[in-house]
Amino acid sequence: MVELKELLDGFEYTTEGKAVEDTRISEVVFDTRKLKDNCVFICIRGANFDGHDFACEAVQRGAKAIVIQRDVILPDDADICIIRTNNTRLALACMSAAYFKHPANELTTIGVTGTKGKTTTTYLIKHMLEHAGHKVGLI
Repeated sequence: MVELKELLDGFEYTTEGKAVEDTRISEVVFDTRKLKDNCVFICIRGANFDGHDFACEAVQRGAKAIVIQRDVILPDDADICIIRTNNTRLALACMSAAYFKHPANELTTIGVTGTKGKTTTTYLIKHMLEHAGHKVGLI
């Protein structure tokens, strides 16, 4: 379990309902099929579905907090923290990074650009780094 307030850096928000300081969450979720007790549900508007339409279901299934960018209908007895922001996609990115302790901070990235020789250059760099004992990923 993680303190919800530890996940809220990097984006602007306001809160309603239960205090952020009193909320501990188990997971960061944006897909209702993956809802679990004590999670924070982030309402994302997609091409086919809008997560805001499932906010009530998320609360009924045990979410302790929801992140919204527009008004939602919730049960009258909902004892949850509501986090309102202008961009729930940004909130998802920031909260996920914080939940997993900012793994990108531990990565070194090398970019290769140009007209010719990119594939050869990237495989040469990969080979050299692997032989030097580094873990390497190539995209």
